[in-house]
Amino acid sequence: MIQVYREAFTEVNEILKYLSEDLLKKIPKEFIDNIKENMSTSYVLKYDNTKGINEQNLKQETRTILSVIYRDYICDEETKKEIIQKDRKEWYELEKKKQYGDIEVFPQKPIKYLDTKENKALQVVKKQNIITKIIDKIKIMWRKIHG
Repeated sequence: MIQVYREAFTEVNEILKYLSEDLLKKIPKEFIDNIKENMSTSYVLKYDNTKGINEQNLKQETRTILSVIYRDYICDEETKKEIIQKDRKEWYELEKKKQYGDIEVFPQKPIKYLDTKENKALQVVKKQNIITKIIDKIKIMWRKIHG
């Protein structure tokens, strides 16, 4: 067996030591025995039970095995279904990327909505009489000259 997996089994075995009896009873004895049979005898894990799993320096393979143990033996049926659906979706997306690369097969184009409502409100046009126009022109010329 590959050494990386043997070390991962060693890490899993060490973590299983800190599980409560109730959770440990949910995991089949054959599964635990298989982990103990295949774990590395030379690898030593410095596990700190005061920290969470995500804070530990664990191998990716160990995290995968722990997630399988949680999914298959520890969590309830509803959570198990949610995890399986999420895994299937991720697997599908991964396979799609392998097959088509990063090219989006059916790119989603942004939908442009046409404004079907036209502004038909009447605008009030303020008419200036001729005297007001002349006075405004004189004011503008006065400002330009004396600016």
